[in-house]
Amino acid sequence: MNLRTMKKKNFDSLILLCVMTMALLSSCSPKVTTDMFTYAYDPVATDKVMLLSNAADTAIMQPLIIGRVEVVPRSVKPEDEYVMSMGLAVREAAQNGGNVLVIDNRPLKGNMIRGIIGRSEGETIDSLAYTPQRIQKLQMQRQQYQQVDPTGLKVNDMAQSTLNGGILKISAGPVWTMSKIYYVENYQMKSVKGQCGWIVDCSLSHIGKKGYGFGGDLYFSNTHLDIPTNSMMDADYTFLYFGPHFIAGGKIGTRWRGDVSLGMGLALYSDANDVQAGFGMKTAGNLEFLLTEKIGIGVEVFTQKSFFKKPKDVQLPDDEAYGFQHLGVMLGARMHF
Repeated sequence: MNLRTMKKKNFDSLILLCVMTMALLSSCSPKVTTDMFTYAYDPVATDKVMLLSNAADTAIMQPLIIGRVEVVPRSVKPEDEYVMSMGLAVREAAQNGGNVLVIDNRPLKGNMIRGIIGRSEGETIDSLAYTPQRIQKLQMQRQQYQQVDPTGLKVNDMAQSTLNGGILKISAGPVWTMSKIYYVENYQMKSVKGQCGWIVDCSLSHIGKKGYGFGGDLYFSNTHLDIPTNSMMDADYTFLYFGPHFIAGGKIGTRWRGDVSLGMGLALYSDANDVQAGFGMKTAGNLEFLLTEKIGIGVEVFTQKSFFKKPKDVQLPDDEAYGFQHLGVMLGARMHF
């Protein structure tokens, strides 16, 4: 078995990508996220959007909930953040046909604005409509907020949750051996590459409030090799990997979340003639759709490299190392706790 080492290329492109990413992350533009349940209504004027913020407001009417909106300001003066964010939230509501915006007027992390977009068939109540005076009143309420529920409504837990905490992933799918596997046929050295097998993976992680954490991976794979039966090598091999990992991720909207992980650990190779232990590294990216607040389904793409002690009688080219390189795609269940 053998692994072709990665070659250095496109380094300038990588630097450019890093610079662009840093510029994007440092952008001053607010992040607006809208999750609509229906698009059945025509847009309305922003001055027709009524802003509700407490139990007294919501007692006046019971709007039909048609969506949610969230605004996260970026690098703006604190005194301007609320006014700007409220304006963006109202605009999103109006463009999607909402004439009611129920604001969670608590002081949220990062001066975030979060609201429920609603639709009411009644006439606009001028005292609740979007005006500078109404925004000023709501801003004062926010500043004077005490530890009570200001909305009078329970917002869906899925929209509030960041899904930080424990994550259990159980996945399975195809895996390809991207490194060359050498064998002898008719006294000649030959190789195969891109052999496909199957893999089962289990990982347990914990992501903290800051969006990163640690965990562990355990996976098992079996691959059938397209090698002539008269070769000296068995036509199947198994691979086991176990090790800790670093993970970072979080929610993307209301029902989507993602994470990336990097791990290192023990690699074990086995076929009919040989068993070897070595060192492995795994990188993975996961995208998940939430079925409920605690249960989801996800797809994970991963690469794995492993290195083993080379026997003394094995000669390899200078750009190759003794080990394996795998590429896999897995589908599975996600459980949050």
